[in-house]
Amino acid sequence: QRLNNRQFKELLSELESEYGDLVYHCEVRWLSRSNMLARFYTLREEVKHFMEMKGKPVMELSDGKFLSDLAFMVDITKHLSELNIKLQGPNQLVSSLLSNTTDDPNLENQLRVASSSLPADIRCLSKEKQFQPSH
Repeated sequence: QRLNNRQFKELLSELESEYGDLVYHCEVRWLSRSNMLARFYTLREEVKHFMEMKGKPVMELSDGKFLSDLAFMVDITKHLSELNIKLQGPNQLVSSLLSNTTDDPNLENQLRVASSSLPADIRCLSKEKQFQPSH
């Protein structure tokens, strides 16, 4: 495992990547999971290249749908992490916690924009909601 880590760091250095390494699970205590996920997303091409060099390709890193879902998850976890930090401030009252979640003028718009880029699965929707003409 240390050999792979060293080789991956060397590859990132050769490619002049923005980051010098991935963050590993045991190092996440001080770094939020959303930041770890964002860093993985940023390094996805380097990770893909490294795994291919090792003879263990990760097919999901070539799948557009998976990458779109991953990007959406990165955005959502970032927003949830920011909201979580807002809610952890000192002397928070329930009323102020509720206003933080419901009065954010950008949150609703950001969620609408993010969800509008998701393709609707008409087959799934039609199974769940049966069309019934009015009488």
